[in-house]
Amino acid sequence: MVNAGSDELSSFAVQPDGLRLADRAGSGGSKPTSVAVRGTLVYVLNNGTPSISGFTFADGKLTKLGGSTRPLSSADADPAQVSFTAHGRVLIVTERGTNTISSYLIDEHGYAQNPATIKASGQTPYGFALTADGSLIVSEAFGGATGAAAASCYAVSGAGELTMVSGSVGNTRSEVCWVALTKDDRFA
Repeated sequence: MVNAGSDELSSFAVQPDGLRLADRAGSGGSKPTSVAVRGTLVYVLNNGTPSISGFTFADGKLTKLGGSTRPLSSADADPAQVSFTAHGRVLIVTERGTNTISSYLIDEHGYAQNPATIKASGQTPYGFALTADGSLIVSEAFGGATGAAAASCYAVSGAGELTMVSGSVGNTRSEVCWVALTKDDRFA
């Protein structure tokens, strides 16, 4: 869990009577907004200092992955979400402020390589979900304009390259933020 007020990342242990705080660690930046977990590898997305920072997670403890902090595409990125692809070799970040999507290839030691950044189909790419076959479905808030929200779709290669499959498809809604998929990935 991210704690934007304290610039920390927290882990919790699940116990019969509820959750227990297991560990806290500095996020590697400021104003963390999202966290991605794949096995024992954790990456946190920092908004105040637009960046990602890596951690390992074992026995309930978070350990900073030294030298893992990477900047986003711009100081104006205003990032929204971070997540690993199903195979865990690519980390994806949506950047609302630059209308872009960045992808980082994760090396064998858990380090994110420099981002490959593409222009999003629509404005204000926000939340996203990944299908089992590797498609990336992204919500587009269009700055909160009334009735302008949309979604777009991208293919994600094993090398982290993003290719647009479908441009913006409007849904007549406003301020759409997150994406949820049905279990069969047929509907978003």
